[in-house]
Parts: sequence; C-alpha cells; structure tokens
Amino acid sequence: MRLYRYSSGLVIDENFNSLGPDWSSTDPANTTIENGSLKLLHSTIRDVTVLRDVPADANAFEATVNYTPTVEGDQGGLTLFNAANRKVELLEMADAALTPLDNIKVVRNGDAYDFYMERGGVFEFIDTVKYNFLKIGFVLKKGNSSGYVPFYADRFIATKNDCLQVKNLLSGHSIELTSGTVVLSALAGTSGTVELALPHLIMNGTLRLYDDQGVLIGEQTADFVGGDVYYYGTFLEIRKNGVSLSESDPNELGRIQGGVLEAKLELYNPTASPVTNIVMKVEQYLGQFGSEWADIAPDNAGVPGTYADILNIPTIDGVQTVPFWVRIQQNTAITNIDSVFFSIHLEHD
Repeated sequence: MRLYRYSSGLVIDENFNSLGPDWSSTDPANTTIENGSLKLLHSTIRDVTVLRDVPADANAFEATVNYTPTVEGDQGGLTLFNAANRKVELLEMADAALTPLDNIKVVRNGDAYDFYMERGGVFEFIDTVKYNFLKIGFVLKKGNSSGYVPFYADRFIATKNDCLQVKNLLSGHSIELTSGTVVLSALAGTSGTVELALPHLIMNGTLRLYDDQGVLIGEQTADFVGGDVYYYGTFLEIRKNGVSLSESDPNELGRIQGGVLEAKLELYNPTASPVTNIVMKVEQYLGQFGSEWADIAPDNAGVPGTYADILNIPTIDGVQTVPFWVRIQQNTAITNIDSVFFSIHLEHD
C-alpha cells in the first residue's frame, strides 16, 4: 500500500520560452519574449493585450509576474475577456505603501471568478466577478510617460482546480502536506476523501499519510498540482475481456469443469505512469471451501504459462494491459459446492 497520483490536475504550464500559437496579441510590435518571460511594452495608441482561450477543463489560473509601476497612470495586470465591453482587469498600479506584486491567481467556481494577489508570500483576496469569460491573459494599459516600466509575465499555470485530493483513506487517517514553511493538513472522515486547498497551483513538497494512531504509513515527495488526485492503495484494475471486475461484489468467471476452473484475466494500468515490482497471488476467500491450488500463471501467447503460488510482473507501462491466468482445482472430496470464491492479492511499488 502506498500513496500514488491517480490523475494530474495540470492543464497548462507556460514558461514563455516562445509565444506559441495559443496566444494572440493586439499589438505584436510591443509584445516580445525576453529571457524566458513574456514582455509587454507600453503603447500610446492602444492597450497591449495578450490573450488565449480559457481551457474547458481549467478552473484555476496563476501567473508569476514582474511588474512594479512607480508612476501614476502606469497600469498592467491580468485580464479575463469576452469583448471590449465585457472584460475584467486585475491591475497593478503605483502605490508606495504596497510591497511588489509576485503572483496573480484566479479560481473559477461555475461562472464566478475569485481574484487574488500575492505580495510578500501572502495571497490577498481582491474580488469576485460572475461571468462566463472565454479568454484570459495579460494587459498593459495605454500610455507611455517617463518612468513607465514594461510588464513581464514569467509563468502562466492553469489547473483543473486549486485543491489536492487524497482518496481511499480510512476514517481517522490524516494527511499533511509540507512545502517550505507551508504546512497543510486534513483529517479523513467516513467518506475516505480529503481535500487540501493549495496556496500555489504547483507546490513542491512532501505529502505524508498517518493512521489513526499518528503512525506514518505513507509518504510522497513531488510537485503537487491543483486538481491532482492521489490514492492510498493500488489503482491497478483486474479485468476480464476488457471489463473491470468489482472490488466489492463477487464476479462470475466461469464454471468448474472436470474439477478445474481456469480463466484468463488482465491487469490494467489506467494511469500515464509505469508501475513496477507487481506481485500477485490467489487466495481463498474467508477459508470457506477446500480446494487444491495451482494458483496463477503468466500468459504465454494466449495460453497459460507455468502456474505457481506467486506471479511477479516487473513493469506495466501507463495505459497498458498484461494478461495472466488463474486456475482453481477443486478437491475431489468436496462435491456439494456450487460456487468457488477466491480473491486476488495485489501489491506493487
């Protein structure tokens, strides 16, 4: 049993090494890429705006910016846009009382957008706007007086949401995410699912799982992304003819003929990441019947290989299937059993 990422929340991670075709500018002459940053220069004719479509599966957005205006009238920031008269702009402007702006974050819930600005490591809620915007990007307002400075966007991130979700926990299990000085924690209830609201949409840190006695039982260090879903346990699926077997109810695999039940099954990895060091074995279910076991075998070009107590599979690549066979040999002394129940034990790194 371990913590693993079942699905990623990442939609876009744009570092602006170039301005790709998804982005369009109202003023290409004042839009450039400089040292891995998007650079907007002031225009005396128009606002300089760079936009891209809002991805359908993205509900959280974060931009790392480098822009500290010191002259009145110098304004720039992030914009949500539909048309010239249907847009919202979250603008930075000269204010000696404020520390420099580090990040701008937008979180969408339905048609409501919550706006945040981060200064000195602290996010401040700014406002909520309700509208179904189609585009998102950056704007530098019209004007170019002495002392006006360029607007730089160093990174733009879009994720499925702003929460890290951990599932398949027992009631009383607790989750803790540490990233630098940030510590986030949650306690699992009967649903077996916890959510941690991430301050930043991508955070490098360590996720730890504790049992109800406070004993560490799982740990994962990674870049955690808003919308990531983690599980405790295994995400591998056992299938028959491409259909996943139930993990809670009995599955019909066939009839015992001549005292033997033999069935071909598949082990499926639904994630994008490879899984290594898989160990499988067939076990009696609750010890309710007597059988002689030849257990489990690899597939050998459509026929069973050598049966043994344990089957070792070194690797299953992402979104791949590995076939295998199970065989249950009924004890000849047992003649009044209509159904044979067994379970398949599965573990991996």
